[in-house]
Amino acid sequence: MRPDGFDASWRVSYYGRDYPQQWESRGGNDRYTTKSVGESRFGAQFLSVLDAYRYVERSIKYGVLFLVLVFTTFFLFEVTARQKIHPFQYLMVGAALCLFYLLLLSISEFIGFSWAYLAAAVASIVLITWYCRFFLGGGVRTMMIGAGLAGVYLFLYITLRQQDYALLMGAIALFIVLAVVMYVTRKVDWYARDAG
Repeated sequence: MRPDGFDASWRVSYYGRDYPQQWESRGGNDRYTTKSVGESRFGAQFLSVLDAYRYVERSIKYGVLFLVLVFTTFFLFEVTARQKIHPFQYLMVGAALCLFYLLLLSISEFIGFSWAYLAAAVASIVLITWYCRFFLGGGVRTMMIGAGLAGVYLFLYITLRQQDYALLMGAIALFIVLAVVMYVTRKVDWYARDAG
């Protein structure tokens, strides 16, 4: 075993190569040349731990978290600020959030993952913030959505780069989001709208 912990052993049958296990010839044999021996070599090549496709796959697993975070923010605007948001507007924002993953995958095939992530995230943030400006009335709420999206995309990028702590970071983030939602909605009278 090497100092870095790697250890491997294998056996190869002599039937799997173009020359016998042993031969007797002082002058060699024309069939058993350096070329034939070289062509029978084998080895192992290890895959990269995380390539662009694996990063995209991991980011898709956090897609539900994205939808929950953004839709929860919209829902809180509806409840606390009496801001009406139509289901179609939820659908359009959800479609833009899903399109992020398609952009990320397609761009990462041509440039590195980090640059592809930046391009897809900026495109999604600009599109969603621009759209929200029309139904949230611009101003602070729209800026909150844009800043919140930037924060969520940054959090996802950092989480994706963590190989050992990604699950822990995601669980902590969900816990914090739940705590914030519970705090913001703690005094909401959920039956007040039904009475009117």
